[in-house]
Amino acid sequence: MPAADADEVWQAIALHTSPGIAERRGTLCVLVREGVGLDFGGPLGAHHIEAVTDEQADALHHAYPRLEMARSLTDAIVAQAAKDPRNAPRYSIPGEFLRERGDSAKPDRSTPAVRLGGAADVPPIHDPVSAERNSSR
Repeated sequence: MPAADADEVWQAIALHTSPGIAERRGTLCVLVREGVGLDFGGPLGAHHIEAVTDEQADALHHAYPRLEMARSLTDAIVAQAAKDPRNAPRYSIPGEFLRERGDSAKPDRSTPAVRLGGAADVPPIHDPVSAERNSSR
């Protein structure tokens, strides 16, 4: 596959959870976003619910069973997020899943992740969870 095509697929996967952005990045991004929304259902997939009949959905799920897809996907995201603070920045889906799970393997956020304009390190944001964990070390 040419690198440009691979990059387009990467963008579609990376942007499918970004409303307003995916729709501006081309047909593939829109199709992936809408397809995932249709598959997961709920508000994200309500736009095209009539596109697949109940019989078609049953046939698709028989051929491609979900195998606890949402739980498996979330577990995989949390496991990856717990490995390294860079995998779970604040307010990202991995970071929020990890925070919601209350996993003891949360990345340590007491050290700022970025510098501002090359200036000295920014003081850490107060995070009671990290503070409690760090005080028990």
